[in-house]
Amino acid sequence: EASILRDVIDTGEGLISRDVFDVGEGSIPRDLQDLNIKSTEGQKQIDVSDNESYRYDPDFAPTSNGTSYWRPDLPEDEKPKLGDIFDTFDDGYNMYKAYSEKGRFNIRKSGIKRYKGKVTHRYVLCNRASKVRSKFDINTLKEADVNDEQKDGNTKRKRMTVSWVTNCPAKIGLKVIHATECYKLFDIVENHNHPLMNENNMDLSRARRQLHFSDYIYIHRASLSNIGPTLAH
Repeated sequence: EASILRDVIDTGEGLISRDVFDVGEGSIPRDLQDLNIKSTEGQKQIDVSDNESYRYDPDFAPTSNGTSYWRPDLPEDEKPKLGDIFDTFDDGYNMYKAYSEKGRFNIRKSGIKRYKGKVTHRYVLCNRASKVRSKFDINTLKEADVNDEQKDGNTKRKRMTVSWVTNCPAKIGLKVIHATECYKLFDIVENHNHPLMNENNMDLSRARRQLHFSDYIYIHRASLSNIGPTLAH
């Protein structure tokens, strides 16, 4: 009986086991307190892993102001460099096109600057460089009369398209070297404000969706056997 009394404490309202009674942490069993400590430490580890989850994506990097960007993780000798010289604009464009395929993003030709009618600067942008258009509701069920056609009849027709533009800043700028037809790379932005394409989906990129001449010949020959282009290709 004495050993039993040593294992309990009289609180005035009844006997409580010493394993349960703890003034510092409250009436919580010690085994549960230990479990709570381990759980807290585990949660801290989870929080750290969440904050550092970007390290699993080699193309992702944060900035000091919290802005996220993605940069192709390629060797330096495969990246375009300031000062590179190209015999023609097409050579510079093809270089950036090859870089974009390795970097997993699409590109398109953009603005041209002229001086006295001659081209001086040309730019190639990421395909998602355009600004996002504001969305607004349109009543497409309303029938437009003659007056509406003259005023806002065009707004009654709404195309169900999905826009993927993000105002991405990635680009290169090429300028003509004076008295030559060569182009010099004078501007480059590597950072993208959107995730790059997955390696397994690169066959859906703009560059790889283009048909080669041999593909046209194959599709034409398949059509002679009543096989459509979708099934043939």
